[in-house]
Amino acid sequence: MILDEVHAFVKTAGADLQALHAAVTRFVVHCRDRGEPIERIITTLKSMIGGAVRGDVDIRAVNAINNHLLVWVLDAYYTHEL
Repeated sequence: MILDEVHAFVKTAGADLQALHAAVTRFVVHCRDRGEPIERIITTLKSMIGGAVRGDVDIRAVNAINNHLLVWVLDAYYTHEL
């Protein structure tokens, strides 16, 4: 699911930052609830996103992800309840 949102975000002109944020939040909360440490979640997300953005993508979309990702992960891990 998270990869679908990343692909959609970097491949479409009408990229939806809110949908990507929601997908990241769901992923982080799911991993947190399974007991994964935040360091592993960040590494996993960076790897997944890195794989998704290879090739012909809009660099502005990649920069938008990078500008928000850490804040989203920290917020979801430490404060977000689903």
